[in-house]
Amino acid sequence: MSAVLAIDTASPAFALALARDGEDEPFAVAAEEAFGHAALLAAMDETTALCGDVFFTHYWVTSSAGMQATLLGGLLDEHAPDHPPEWAGGLASGLTGVESARPAKAIWDLSRFAAARPALAAELADIDAAALTARLDAPPDADWAAFAREWNAFMADLGFRGQRETDP
Repeated sequence: MSAVLAIDTASPAFALALARDGEDEPFAVAAEEAFGHAALLAAMDETTALCGDVFFTHYWVTSSAGMQATLLGGLLDEHAPDHPPEWAGGLASGLTGVESARPAKAIWDLSRFAAARPALAAELADIDAAALTARLDAPPDADWAAFAREWNAFMADLGFRGQRETDP
């Protein structure tokens, strides 16, 4: 469908939605008679409400999981100060192979890769996008070369995804 056709089709439906929502009652009647989009608008309203419910539930579950991991991490830091960093995530999730968690886990792994190289981590802590891109394209040392390989693997696998990827 061409952009012009999409606009031509969507504009009357949008105008009808505005009119239906109280803007102009006579226009709403005329628009519905001319375009017959009442059923479509009803379906769009129902679908929008359903999507809102799904994302609201997802938001609360995700937020709660993050809070649980943070609190668990604090307890581990207090009672097992030398614990491996992955304990908090493993104990909090109890699940493995959760597809929606892959981007966050991959970013975490990438951050741990960098954190294990203090000079690289220090440089990454205060780098702008242009400098990061330049160093990834032409790594200045072995740590940057290794990080660039990890970065490129991450981007190839998950670069099109990220936190809040399903938000409207």
